[in-house]
Amino acid sequence: MRGDRDTGQLNDFAGYQLAYDVRMLVCQAYELLSRYPDGLPDGFRDHTEDALLEAWLVHLRLLDEFLRLGQRTRGNAIARDWFREWRSTGFLTRDERTAIEAQVSHINWSRKKWSREQRPPWGDIRRLTEACCRELLRFFAEVEGACSRRHEAFDKSLDLAEKFVQQRLTRCDCPLGT
Repeated sequence: MRGDRDTGQLNDFAGYQLAYDVRMLVCQAYELLSRYPDGLPDGFRDHTEDALLEAWLVHLRLLDEFLRLGQRTRGNAIARDWFREWRSTGFLTRDERTAIEAQVSHINWSRKKWSREQRPPWGDIRRLTEACCRELLRFFAEVEGACSRRHEAFDKSLDLAEKFVQQRLTRCDCPLGT
């Protein structure tokens, strides 16, 4: 199935869908870090903060799968759709991936109630978001080297990933209410 997409289709998808996922990841991380510069609290004030954290976890998981998977599953787009030679083990550890899966993908028996004594493996929002952005930047560079016509579609994602890594992301990049 990978070979059935031409450069125009790949660029359209990357320019919209991948850019959306990267924007959601970095903007949700930005918001969480703005609210909790000293790390996540033991509990949130209300359901909107739970939703913010879970949305960030979903996008973190989606982008790890996008970069890591060597074969498409369930019709999902993967990095190798743009560059067949791409190889990555992803940026999440097995423990992080398992805990995130239990938290956001299903009502799961292994979901934990995190506490001060037992912190979630995703508690370092900056580190995990930067790891994702750095792996995306590596992917964008490899695509550029192989096919510059496909690389152009990653401009929005590239800009946001670079800004997050360089700690230059601002509220203007992530306006509320949009």
